[in-house]
Amino acid sequence: GPDRDHLLVCADTNWKVKWSRTATGQHSTDLPVLALGTDGSILHASRPTDGEAFLTDLHLTDPSGNVRWTRRIPSVETMQGLITGSSGDFLVSYKQKGAYLDGQTRKRYLMNSFQRFDLSGKVMQSIRFLFDDDQVQNAVFGDVAELPGGRLLFAGKLVLSSGNEFAFALLSQPGGKILWSNIYTGLQNHHFKRIAINPEGKFLLLADAVPLPLIIYNIPATTHMSIPLELIDKLSYHPNIVATKDSERSEERLA
Repeated sequence: GPDRDHLLVCADTNWKVKWSRTATGQHSTDLPVLALGTDGSILHASRPTDGEAFLTDLHLTDPSGNVRWTRRIPSVETMQGLITGSSGDFLVSYKQKGAYLDGQTRKRYLMNSFQRFDLSGKVMQSIRFLFDDDQVQNAVFGDVAELPGGRLLFAGKLVLSSGNEFAFALLSQPGGKILWSNIYTGLQNHHFKRIAINPEGKFLLLADAVPLPLIIYNIPATTHMSIPLELIDKLSYHPNIVATKDSERSEERLA
């Protein structure tokens, strides 16, 4: 968590610790995020405790716990997501500190940024989504996902100038051109937190709705469907989801 030393722990399937690493002079980001590479490497983010504020360091650690490289990103207000791309690269989403000022119109825009890193740490792509400061007080992406064909889905919330808050989603082409964006006016005071995608490319957006602790219950005998383990893993990171009950008789699900 914030203001705590950045800690990375690797354990086996029996929860026996294989190795752990503590980064001196580094704190965890507000929301701990990491992504697993196709070769078993781990991309994770931390905030340096020395130097100017709003800096974020990205570290790529190999399966043995050795850091391969570190890259620094300036002006990061909130780290929003790290995912592994379909080609084995890494996609990084963050809310940028400050605002973009158009030199001609003098209009201010809030910024949400997105970068793509290859396995060597080189920036392969950089995109910024701009939100009119006169119409939007705040824009936060709770999650990002890559759909078939490289399309990018961002989901979160918008706080309008009126103070009203709504769930929000945006779909872009791989190069960043927006295909569509939607403010879900029926989901006022909601915030999309997680995106789950099935093999056909259909997606599920999970929003905050119930302020109470929730338990995921998988009971195919009654519902005639099985909740995929990948979806349960995604949902488990939601702060309101505290446990899972699984009534499906499957050794694979218990492994």
